[in-house]
Amino acid sequence: MPQVLSFLKTVSAYAASGFIRYPILLEGSTGWSEEIIKEYITHSGYLDSDIEIYGNLSIGELPSLEMKAALKKLGQETHCLVIDISHEFNANAINAVCGTLVGGGLVFFVRTEDSSLHGNIELWLTHFKKQMLVISENASVPPLLPQVPPEKKLVFALTQADKLDERYRSIDQKNAVLSIQKVLTGHAKRPLIITADRGRGKSSAIGIAIAELVRDKKLIIGITAPLRVNINEVFGHAASVAKKLGMPFKQEKNVLTINGSTVTYFAPDELIRDSYSLDLLCVDEAAAIPAPMLLALTERYSRLVFSTTINGYEGTGRGFEIKFKKQLALLRPNFHSVEMLQPIRWSEFDPLENWLSSVFLLNHKASSNKLQEINREDVEFVRLNVSDLLAKPDLAQSIFSLLVSAHYQTSPNDWLSLLSDPSLFCWAGIDKSSRSVLTCALVSLEGQLDNQLITDIQLGKRRPKGHLVPVSLTQTLCINEPAQQSCIRIMRIAVEQHHQRMHLGSELIKSIKSFYCDLGIDYLSTSFGSTPGLNEFWLSLDFSFIRLGISKDKASGSHSLLAVLPLSKNAVDWLSLGKDYFSMALPEQLLSVFNELDVSEVLSLLKGIDTRQPLADVMIKRIEMYSNGGLGVEMIQYELRHFVLSSISFLLTLNVTHQVLVVSKIIQLQDWKTAISLSKVSGRKEAEIEMRSAIRALLMQFTL
Repeated sequence: MPQVLSFLKTVSAYAASGFIRYPILLEGSTGWSEEIIKEYITHSGYLDSDIEIYGNLSIGELPSLEMKAALKKLGQETHCLVIDISHEFNANAINAVCGTLVGGGLVFFVRTEDSSLHGNIELWLTHFKKQMLVISENASVPPLLPQVPPEKKLVFALTQADKLDERYRSIDQKNAVLSIQKVLTGHAKRPLIITADRGRGKSSAIGIAIAELVRDKKLIIGITAPLRVNINEVFGHAASVAKKLGMPFKQEKNVLTINGSTVTYFAPDELIRDSYSLDLLCVDEAAAIPAPMLLALTERYSRLVFSTTINGYEGTGRGFEIKFKKQLALLRPNFHSVEMLQPIRWSEFDPLENWLSSVFLLNHKASSNKLQEINREDVEFVRLNVSDLLAKPDLAQSIFSLLVSAHYQTSPNDWLSLLSDPSLFCWAGIDKSSRSVLTCALVSLEGQLDNQLITDIQLGKRRPKGHLVPVSLTQTLCINEPAQQSCIRIMRIAVEQHHQRMHLGSELIKSIKSFYCDLGIDYLSTSFGSTPGLNEFWLSLDFSFIRLGISKDKASGSHSLLAVLPLSKNAVDWLSLGKDYFSMALPEQLLSVFNELDVSEVLSLLKGIDTRQPLADVMIKRIEMYSNGGLGVEMIQYELRHFVLSSISFLLTLNVTHQVLVVSKIIQLQDWKTAISLSKVSGRKEAEIEMRSAIRALLMQFTL
């Protein structure tokens, strides 16, 4: 024990001198681990408030928290962490709470002898033990001490900081503050995107910028984030700087008043639902807000700052950086970007940050490959075994980086699920010559449920995890077959950005289809955020739409669309019921819950339905009369809607103005004011003329 305590004191001194953090792994009995930590804490001089303990550990009088509580610790600072990983290894929570540990701190990971971690997770962690300081109960001597951080790096960091105003902790932070201020003082409609890894001071930069902006001018500033707790750090730094500058301030729950200016927190949907007159709107943790919502904010507010964590528990954020910037450029081509690289909560080359990045595959590197054509024959499509990924960390990093770039909400926990859940599988398309991963997919084996469970599901009594599509189908269609049969759900698919539009994603799906067809699986399925592009993609692969979710998905901001591709005759037998349900349900839902759905999305969904029905001669005559100037839309609303839904293929050939008018006014039953606004015609008179013209064009094709 004395040797171990001496070792820990020396490591703590190294951490303090280098303003870095060390990950320490304790391997042994629970009692031994608790005693080691208790002795260290006793001799360290920490206050109880400096220490956080997670897991089933008893260390003096200190409280022990559940691991999920770590996700609520944003904005706090800790000096010592203790995390029991013996029975739970929550990657997202560990990332979040380690982000609160300041330079000079130690984090103890406790793995006791009765550990029940999944074998694959244990094996994965073994790869990176060399990046930790491992203290074992059975070892006769403590491990070797780590190297002291090179003196020149410390001198450089101190010299750089000495040149800064005391309000700033790094050159990056000062540049970010100046960039935020320029959003307000410069040209309108030039939003700013700030990206940073955790611990770089992006949230505090917003607070500092706000306090400096309101020093000489009264402003109304809005701030939003996924959760109110996310902006605690912003409010805290703004108040702190205001105090230093001698400005009066008052903080309430959602409003901070400084020098006569107001800084107000709004929920994201509130800013879209109601219009507010704001001089500046700051969006923190933007990657955790659906992209459609961010774009809606962009259209509504002219001076915007988007700030987001690149690697964090909210999702890695790289997908946000790649995809959202492309979408933003279409709306605001003069937007600016700032990336904060230098950490301020700890020094560069931090051992804990390096370990976290390795274990949780956070070392994402943007592809440097230029656009180049590639043939199907040059790509090998394979199902990867977990053993392949465990043995090749570089391959695992490539797969995870690709998924991160395509999906905003991909998080480290997804990687651990792949390692530990036997129903999950990874597929990849690999360039045969360079061995680069060009496309990949995650799939899940679902279904094959027993009849009693299916009955309970249909009655709403049970909802088993890991069977998303079979459960949804058996509930919606009220038949047993989708839940009885085997299903492979395509959870996520990604294509490297320089090789998109080359049909690699389609070819990967075809390989998956062929493999599981030979294996005797009944059907493929997928559930994704409905957008025109994605809907077209899945339709092109012969998937059939079955159900559109009523509520919007929190991750995508879109309605979840469920689609199925039968592989066996057994699945073909019930699929017609699903297609009929969608064909009947969607048109009715477009009158109510989906009557504000974007026209382009409506058209992409209508391609997946068949509502052709014979029309009576008198109905055709009345429609012809309308198209030639007689009657009015309201007089023959039923006939027009029936006619349009029987002419979907023809509707898709109309010009954009005609499509928008027909969909919004006839299919969705919007009022004329809304239809006129959406179609961008000059007024009611022009709208009536264009509507009659659209129906006349449909009639010409319908009667051919």
